Amino acid sequence: MNNCSLTLVLDKRTNKSTDVYPLAICFQIAAKRYYYKLKDMDYQNEKYFNDVCSVKGAKSSLMPVHVEWLKMLESYREKLEKLSKKQILTLDLIRTYLTGAEIEYDKATSFVGVWESIIARMKAEDRVGTAENYQWALNTFLKYVGNVKGFMVGKNVIGKWNDVMKNGVVEKARLSERLPMPPVVCIFGPAVLFGMNAFAKVF
Repeated sequence: MNNCSLTLVLDKRTNKSTDVYPLAICFQIAAKRYYYKLKDMDYQNEKYFNDVCSVKGAKSSLMPVHVEWLKMLESYREKLEKLSKKQILTLDLIRTYLTGAEIEYDKATSFVGVWESIIARMKAEDRVGTAENYQWALNTFLKYVGNVKGFMVGKNVIGKWNDVMKNGVVEKARLSERLPMPPVVCIFGPAVLFGMNAFAKVF
């Protein structure tokens, strides 16, 4: 589908000693991937998963499961097709689209609100490390750039933030270290997805 492919996989990204793993949809754009775990599906071992995926004979006892998985995968493909008609697909956009129900509407009415909602969602998904990175980025954004009203994030705001990242800031007559690039850009896609057209036109 255009620039994005999706595949049903076993999500084996765990340090736990186990023989069963959750099913997930792997969305891939270029070389980057996003795994969306199917929480309502039973965990499966690798042999069973491979047997179901490789079913060919209609008389196989695994064929009903094979058909069910194909229909489920097709339902996600249809969702992407609808989304791609409104936006250029990115992994952040897909992630927000699939998990956006967890974001509180009242917090999604400002640039900072969307940022805070994404942090909350990451914590709920136990993505603690990523949530901490986004929280650090938000804290530094508010500290050095300041809060912004609604979605008034224009060239002057981005320019100020860019200057801080490149040149650092002077605090108590001392120049601080340059700041690493925070995930500010990752907030843009979700903000646009929530219908903030005015914000989108700035860029």
